[in-house]
Order: sequence, then C-alpha cells, then structure tokens
Amino acid sequence: MNLIRGRVWLLLSLALGVARLAGAQVASGELTGLVTDPMRSPLPGAMVTPANSGTGVVRTAVTNSTGVYTLPGLAPGLYAVDLMLSGFRGVRHQDVRVATGVTIRLDVALVVGNMSEAITVTAATPALRASASLGQVVSEEKVTSLPLNGRSFVTLISLVPAVAVPPGQPFPRINGGRPRTNEYLFDGISVLQPEPGQVAFFPIVDAIQEFKI
Repeated sequence: MNLIRGRVWLLLSLALGVARLAGAQVASGELTGLVTDPMRSPLPGAMVTPANSGTGVVRTAVTNSTGVYTLPGLAPGLYAVDLMLSGFRGVRHQDVRVATGVTIRLDVALVVGNMSEAITVTAATPALRASASLGQVVSEEKVTSLPLNGRSFVTLISLVPAVAVPPGQPFPRINGGRPRTNEYLFDGISVLQPEPGQVAFFPIVDAIQEFKI
C-alpha cells in the first residue's frame, strides 16, 4: 500500500456487507450534476473537466442526453471544475471539495456566448452532498492539527456524533454497537483479521489524508 502523504484514506463502517460491496469506491468521492442552458433545458455533450488542485490530475466527462454527468473515483481534495460547450461561455468553479465516500452534486447553467469568454466562480462553490449514506469525514486539518494520545487516529473518531472510545479500550463503539462489529477499510481494502474486531494494520497518522466513519 502506498503510504505517501495525501494518498491514504480510511473508512470505518457498521454495515459490514455494504462496505465490502462498495469496494474501491469508499476510498474516493464522486462528482455529479446537471448542465442546462439559461432556460433550464438540459444540455447534452457538455464537457466537464475537474482538475485536482493538489496533484494536477485531470478527469473528463461528457453530459448525456439529459444533461447529466457523473465522475466517480475522484481522489479527495480541492478541484477546479471546468464546463465547456460550443456556443456557450465556459465556466470554471474553483475550490470544489471532494471528500471520502461522498457524492457531490454541482449543477451549472451555461450562458450563451463564446467559449473563450470564460466565467470563473472564485468563491467556495456551494455544491450539494448527494450521498444517501450516513457518515462524517474527519478532515486532514483535524488529523494534522489536533493533539493525539499515542499518535493514533482512533482518538479522532470520538469527534463524530454517536461514536465513543471507552477508557482503556483500543477500538470505538459506533451507535452503541460492539467494537467487533466494526469494519475497517484502508484504501477500500478490508484490514480485519479472521477474528472479528481484530485489526491487522493501522496506518500512521502522517500517512492519513482523511477518513470517514
């Protein structure tokens, strides 16, 4: 596994079966949305290009016949999202944050004009979280700035509502459940031992970008 900073994600889930079906998707986020004209009619064939501000990695998708685009498997981080279609002004949304295990919805209405006459939205984009799952992401800022006892990320788990780490216990209770019912996924791969609740691998704090419970 790659332990380079900024490339490691961890997810904990009570729904063991659901987590395993999710596979590699849990280590990434998704961007989706609807592209329309000024009359709110869907625009097929629009090109949507998110660029990761930290790594420079670029992805591309094209809206379908109903004007919808979907970009799964995006690494967590900030993105600049460009939308372009012939006959319309280009639009760039800066600082769109993609989080682990979260689907972000970004709808855009294009304005008639030349593609070279681009519109840049520099404020933080008010994208909607379209994911139906219940959970919370603990961000990189908290992982790196908050004091930890023993340099273990487990201490940060108690920041999430309905999660507690009993004194002297190495593993959390989620919604009152037993620690042995938790599933631990590292970059989308289970790190549980055959014995329920026993974890085979814990990443060092410096290797974690963010994690979701």
